Amino acid sequence: MKKSTKAALLSALVLPGTGHLYLKKYLPGLILAGISLVALYLLMADTLDQAYRIADQIAQGNNVDLLAVEADSSAGLAGWVLLICWVLGIIDAHRLGRRADHNPAK
Repeated sequence: MKKSTKAALLSALVLPGTGHLYLKKYLPGLILAGISLVALYLLMADTLDQAYRIADQIAQGNNVDLLAVEADSSAGLAGWVLLICWVLGIIDAHRLGRRADHNPAK
C-alpha cells in the first residue's frame, strides 16, 4: 500500500494527525491530534451534560422539549472544529504521502 493511501486512511479512520505521525511529520501531527482531542472532549462533555439534564427532567416527571435542548447546545463550534481538523488531516496526510511516494529517499 502506498504511503499516501495509508496516511490518509490513518487520518480518516483513527484520529486526525495519525497519518502525519506515520509520515514522521510529528509537529503537525501532534497539533492536529491535540486540537481534535480537545474538540472531541468538549463535544462529549456537552453531550453528557445535555443527557444528564434530560434525565433529570424525565426523573422529575416533566415533559422534555428536545428542540429547546438542541438550541441550548454549545457543541456546534466544537463539532465544526473537529470536522475541519478531520478533513484537513486527511487531505494533508494524503498530500504529504504522495510527496513521500514520489521521493522515497526523503
